[in-house]
Amino acid sequence: MPEAWFQDWERCQKVGIPPERVHRTKPQLALEMLESALAAGVPVRWVVGDEVYGSEGKLRRALERRDQAYVLAVRSNEKPSTWPPYGAPGQAAVADLAATIPADGWQRHSCGEGTQGPRLYDWGYLPLRPARQRGWVHALLVRRHLSRTQELAYYLVYAPVGWPVEEVVRAAGARWTIEEMFKLAKGQVGLDTTKFAVGKAGTAISL
Repeated sequence: MPEAWFQDWERCQKVGIPPERVHRTKPQLALEMLESALAAGVPVRWVVGDEVYGSEGKLRRALERRDQAYVLAVRSNEKPSTWPPYGAPGQAAVADLAATIPADGWQRHSCGEGTQGPRLYDWGYLPLRPARQRGWVHALLVRRHLSRTQELAYYLVYAPVGWPVEEVVRAAGARWTIEEMFKLAKGQVGLDTTKFAVGKAGTAISL
């Protein structure tokens, strides 16, 4: 619900919003639903989401405390930390980090099937720092368009060390599939809520 509504008490009364109303952001709502699903034992290999969720540090840290792998999109100016042995101590924008990926550091993978066949892109994967959990790593995944190479998308990744890049890429692509499911649901049954869905065989939750 838009926060501006809470400034118009008459409007709130008309739609039945109680006086003890509390505004919560999409990431806050998503975190509540995520924690409820994970506590209930929903099998989830990955949590995926767009920039609204990827830029929310509290959400990412909550997933990390649960040792829950994620692939979350972020804006180009997001500044994750770097740490040895993967880099000098500090912070840098993901766009600047992506520029350090060498020419032979890109791999071509499909992130799922589209209406015209496999969604092929070039992908760069850059470990950023060791995680507090032994055997896990924070990393940056970068998607590059095959012909319009200036078109990049960025994802923060939390995953076990040595996890195959192909699987990280498939996780990033799972969000599109789930988005398509929501578009279909909105058209057929009028669904219009905060996105939260579990992908095939419980492999991914999309926010």
